[in-house]
Amino acid sequence: LTVRKKALTLTVTAEGKEYDGTAVNVDVSETGLYDADSVSYSFAYTYNGSPSELSGASAATDAGKYTVTVTLNSGSENYYISNTAGATMSFGITKATLTVTVTVNGGISYGDVLDVTTGSDILSSSVTGWKADEDKSLLSVKGYKVTLGDTVYSVGAGKGEYTVTPVLSADELTNYEINVNNAQKLTVSARELTVTVSALGSVYG
Repeated sequence: LTVRKKALTLTVTAEGKEYDGTAVNVDVSETGLYDADSVSYSFAYTYNGSPSELSGASAATDAGKYTVTVTLNSGSENYYISNTAGATMSFGITKATLTVTVTVNGGISYGDVLDVTTGSDILSSSVTGWKADEDKSLLSVKGYKVTLGDTVYSVGAGKGEYTVTPVLSADELTNYEINVNNAQKLTVSARELTVTVSALGSVYG
């Protein structure tokens, strides 16, 4: 008497999301399993097209493209997966956004020296959007570039509304894209001149 393995039909689901520091859960349901039996599964992943060492139902955390393939672990002696194509699922985790916001605290006059370092009293910035307990040193502001068209501000540059762009130092930000909010402008005003007129007296004739 030959007892053949029973077919299991798997449904694998995994919902992609924006990166938030937590893993995507891969859910597996099956039809064809006897009530008294139980099975367990193994999970193999590819990450951005390459084999990955990830395993388990909740393993994919970093932003990127994933494919997970589910195979029988325990229970394979009595069951087989009938829909092997259905045991594979692709999903993605999109990058979260870090926003660098530049704040301009006042303006300067023509001819003024402008401090464009992070110690500036006029220029400052903040970074928002970090998820979980991320290492915030992965992105830092090193200074500022102040421009009007193609002109970079220096002493003697003309008056006008200058754009302030943060100079960023970023290690490999696997899970983030960077958005710069630098809508505030630095106003360089005309310098006020004080003119003193002196009249010299003379003797008539």
